[in-house]
Amino acid sequence: MQKPLLYIIFCLLPVALFGQEEKRFTFTHFNSSSGLASNQVHDIVQDENGYLWIATTDGLQRYDGIRYKLFRHDDNDPGSLPVNGVVQLLMDSNKNLWILLSNGKTGIFDTRRLSFREAPIQPKNPLSLRSSIKRLIKDEYGHVFLLLAGWEVLTWSNEKNEFSPAHNFFLQNKEWRIADFVPQPGTQNYWISIQGGGIAVYNHATRRLSYAGNNADNIAAIDRFEGKLNPYNFYFDKKGRFWCCNWQNGTPFVYAYDLVKNEFAVDGYSLFPFLQTYFEVRGFFEQQDGTVWIRGVMVLARFLEKEKQFQHVFNGYGNEKDMAFRIVTSLIEDNEHNIWAGTGNNGLFRFNPAREFFTNVPHKNRTTGQKGDGSPLSFARDKDGTILVGHWGDGLYRFDKNYEPVPVGIKGIADKNFASVWDMYISRHSDTIWMASQPGFFIYDQQRRSAAYYNPASLQNRTVREIAEDDQGNAWFGMQGIGLFRLNAGDIKAGRMEAATKFAAIPDVQVNKIIVDRKGYVWVATSVEGAYMIDPATNKVVTHFHNKAAPAIKLPEEGVSSILDYNDSLVVLTTTTRILLYNRIGQKLTTIGRSENISGSITSTEKDKTGHVWISTNSALYRLNIFKKIFVSFNRNDGMTNDYFILSSSYTSPDGTMLFGTSAQFVAFDPLAIPVNANHFPKVMITDFRVMNRSLMVDSVLRLDNVDLATDENSLEIEFSYLKYIKDHAIRYKLEGLDKNWKIADEDHRATYSYLPPGHYTFIATTLNVEGNPGPNETRLKIYIRPPFWKTWWFFCLLALLIAAVFYWLDRQRLNKLNALQKVRAEIAGNLHEEVNTTLNNISLLSEMARIKADKDAERSKEYIAQISTKSQNMIHAMDDILWSIDPENDTMEKSLLRMMEYADSLKNLYGASIEIALDKKVRSLTPDMKTRHEILLIFKKALGMIVQLAGGRNTLAHIDLFKSRISVKLQDTSAAFDKNTVEIEEAIRDMHTRAAEIGADLDIQCSTDGVAVILLVPVK
Repeated sequence: MQKPLLYIIFCLLPVALFGQEEKRFTFTHFNSSSGLASNQVHDIVQDENGYLWIATTDGLQRYDGIRYKLFRHDDNDPGSLPVNGVVQLLMDSNKNLWILLSNGKTGIFDTRRLSFREAPIQPKNPLSLRSSIKRLIKDEYGHVFLLLAGWEVLTWSNEKNEFSPAHNFFLQNKEWRIADFVPQPGTQNYWISIQGGGIAVYNHATRRLSYAGNNADNIAAIDRFEGKLNPYNFYFDKKGRFWCCNWQNGTPFVYAYDLVKNEFAVDGYSLFPFLQTYFEVRGFFEQQDGTVWIRGVMVLARFLEKEKQFQHVFNGYGNEKDMAFRIVTSLIEDNEHNIWAGTGNNGLFRFNPAREFFTNVPHKNRTTGQKGDGSPLSFARDKDGTILVGHWGDGLYRFDKNYEPVPVGIKGIADKNFASVWDMYISRHSDTIWMASQPGFFIYDQQRRSAAYYNPASLQNRTVREIAEDDQGNAWFGMQGIGLFRLNAGDIKAGRMEAATKFAAIPDVQVNKIIVDRKGYVWVATSVEGAYMIDPATNKVVTHFHNKAAPAIKLPEEGVSSILDYNDSLVVLTTTTRILLYNRIGQKLTTIGRSENISGSITSTEKDKTGHVWISTNSALYRLNIFKKIFVSFNRNDGMTNDYFILSSSYTSPDGTMLFGTSAQFVAFDPLAIPVNANHFPKVMITDFRVMNRSLMVDSVLRLDNVDLATDENSLEIEFSYLKYIKDHAIRYKLEGLDKNWKIADEDHRATYSYLPPGHYTFIATTLNVEGNPGPNETRLKIYIRPPFWKTWWFFCLLALLIAAVFYWLDRQRLNKLNALQKVRAEIAGNLHEEVNTTLNNISLLSEMARIKADKDAERSKEYIAQISTKSQNMIHAMDDILWSIDPENDTMEKSLLRMMEYADSLKNLYGASIEIALDKKVRSLTPDMKTRHEILLIFKKALGMIVQLAGGRNTLAHIDLFKSRISVKLQDTSAAFDKNTVEIEEAIRDMHTRAAEIGADLDIQCSTDGVAVILLVPVK
């Protein structure tokens, strides 16, 4: 190509084209190092099952998202490919996979039997086989055509299994040589490019042929394209537009003709002004959402409908998620709307424009004008909706809602500043934003758009890493290496910033994070001394979490990287590798997940509006359901340019948008916009079944009711996949008959069973969604391994004796259980006898005393009679409970729970109290022994009676559920108090502790100004 000609074209095209910017998507790259047979990929299709079929110069490959299966030429296999080079794939309307080979041969590849059958080619002119451009074409009526570009088109006959012009049903002039050919979707029109110029259309419905000078069907496009030499790359999109290219003056131009409006939507568009190099257009492609793409030599671009121009995709190696290519040979969209791009020199690339959820926001260094490398450390949303971002070494920046940089615009901080703002805290009580700096700090007044800088001598000219303002207006400064400082609210109002003093309880360490929780406590995370919870009202440490603390608050590591105030009762703390949940009520730390659930060191945490916790590390970003302990990871594969996240660099905007700082830039995203389809469960497909390291035909295996194997065919390897290429599900599986529990598949999605014993098995696999819930569709494969011939009669006799022994043992166990039950009943009856004797003796004594006092002291006599009445009532209730417990009809947990609710109802009626019982259905089905049920019932009644009768509780909430193999009985009443009936309360507590100890249960009774709480934990099998 001559440069002067290109220069002239370049100058004549609209200036607006020069304003285009390349689009950078996040690509996943597949090449020969990751399993591709060759880096030269010619074509890709997806079949009805979800498999991807890939045409390469070194064979045909099937890809299931996990592994590749390669099909090449084999001299000993007549069903193998004739040659290894595959140049085109086509899935016709009958689900046949057509293959066009590099030697010009073509045929159908049976995707079930995995074999090839050639379809001979019988051209009218043998010279047409020399065409350098051959292409398989299909229509929606089941026809398959072979284009020998520049020569002719041949139609395939299913009956004769051959391509021949004898089977052509369309008309053409005999002298024409056909350059391109395409059916028009939704019609019976077939468009023909005539070698040498012009377009013809054959209407199969009317049997008429239209072309320039003989436009029988009055097709306007034929006349509009008259004079265009050799139009090629024919394509129809869903909007009714006819796309093609035309080579003019040494370069290709793009056209799109709107068949509905009868006008050009794109009229002679050139890509040269942007590419500025030699290029070729090889084809068009349309996504399901209607987006049109163009591909070719040095070309990959999408059509922008509004601007009526193409936006080019960045071609080069900016990072490992970019795409670099010489030629894009094919584009397809799979069932998940991923786009797959095959290249002629660099393998295969996958990307998904609809899933680019993460916005990567860089900044420019104000001195060099180049991309800045200072890490974002802090964020705050100003009242005008803009975002302030502090970059280490590069200064404070301001971004608008589209994350475009705008002037800082703060009096007291220059627009071209280099202040390292490590943290920002928006005051809850004023327009102030506190900014921690290096060194000192700024106080920014949002209303006045002005900031004042302070560097008190007490801060020793050191970096302020964290800053916060508590509910009393005091400021807290977390320092680099010298601990924590406090500045009282009064000194702030008076402007006495030099009054900042050291908080002595925290040693000279690095402070990683400061938060003020919803209860007003100040939490401080340090690098080597754990975390502190401080009461700002008393200026004292309430709790110190560290690696040498009491078990309830002991940390697994010495440092804490992040603290998150989750809700009224929970606080999330993170060390370098662990996530911990602190329960304020139970005052206990619990660990969430295992260290292997996350990769890298934890750097920061945020909570979204749905309650998920987002956790950044120096290698990934995670979304965590803290209650189900389900982790979902995001990294560079999901659209982040950088996934090395910075310590304490995160922020959640009032609108829910999250910002996380990485090295040199920050990532912004809406967590609610990231789709996690918890209700979609793809079906697991068995992709390979190997017996003794020998593959069986999977399609044949799956049609069997039972896979029947010999005794020595007892080593199996089953490969499976859910044939999705966005990995948002896991697979669990088990071999029923061998595995007792489900197993979670590794990344290779392979189950291996060596030396299986004879018997019947069923392999079961199903998908798990991101919440860890299994899908309803199970994949099942029954397997039978025949027993060995040496199983003789004496073996079965021995087996019969063994079975008899087992039954005998079971019967003995049954009798032992009945005896034990009888023993418990006898014990309860003995307790009844003792209690009745004691109570009757007391009643007898009180009766005698009442008789003596009846004449002389009537009031005293009435007191004795009242005591007799109370003891009689108590004895009646106790006898009723014991007799109820030893009744065999009440030998279920269900009856015990009903008994508890009856008792609660009686107290409601007697004392006018509100008693609400929350009951977990799982508890109803438990079968604890009689002793345990009896004691649970009595402790519950004693506790509830103590709260309502003795402590004056009138608003009691009871929870009965199953917690870690223990029955949990919790009673709480905020209106109750232990300020009266002390003797009776103490006696009730002693009795409850005694009963809890008899059944090995844990009992905790707490009383404070906030009320009374009783927690009983009873172990059950």
